[in-house]
Order: sequence, then structure tokens, then C-alpha cells
Amino acid sequence: MWRKLCTAFAAVALVAGFGLPSAYAKKCPRICKTEITACRSTIPDKSTCTGTRKEKGKCRRAINKAKRVCMTSIIKACKQRKDTVPADVCSPSGAFLDLVE
Repeated sequence: MWRKLCTAFAAVALVAGFGLPSAYAKKCPRICKTEITACRSTIPDKSTCTGTRKEKGKCRRAINKAKRVCMTSIIKACKQRKDTVPADVCSPSGAFLDLVE
């Protein structure tokens, strides 16, 4: 009985604590989808990796890291601007935001 009560309380606290930030966090990738795909399109495909097995592994890891860095940098910029910019605008560099208003 005590364990069920504690589990229920923890679940309610978890939902209440993370409900609001995650609602906006889901919007940034959707808003900036075109910028993310444009950034990722500049990164070469994994099929370009050649050499020994060890070299291919390093190449694939480097490509995966480049894709992650590309996406996270755009999403971080989106989240930092969320208070000053309308929620449906994505400009990671901050250029041309005054034209939107």
C-alpha cells in the first residue's frame, strides 16, 4: 500500500514538474525543421566512409556527431529566444527577425 502511494505521488510530481517545459521543447524541432534539414544536408552521407573497419567506424561517429551538433545548436538558439520571438519563427542566426513583427 505504502509503495503504491509513493509511486503515485512520484508520478504526479514528475508530470507536474516536466509538463510545461516539455510542451515548448517539442515545438522548437518542429518549427525549425527546414533549417535542421538544410544544415544536415551539408553533412556527407555515411556511405562515403571508406578504409579499414576502424577508419569507417571513426568516420561514421564523426558524421553522427556533426549531425547532432547541427541539430542541437539550432534547437538551443530556438529555446534561448523563446521569450523574445514569436513561437512560429525560426532564425538561428537572429537575422531578419524584425521583419516578422
